[in-house]
Amino acid sequence: MNTYEYTLKKKLLLATFFSGRLLMIKILTSYAIIIFGLISCGKVTFEGTYMAAGGM
Repeated sequence: MNTYEYTLKKKLLLATFFSGRLLMIKILTSYAIIIFGLISCGKVTFEGTYMAAGGM
């Protein structure tokens, strides 16, 4: 394996890692927003959750 292939694979791994982390952060923030919305609404309704999630 030459150095070019090595750097390419390294970049690919890093890109995959970072996109995976971004996805996890997005999912966690959505859940946090939904949970916060449910608590602030005080009632577990679909509309409340939907509004809390910003109409996602």
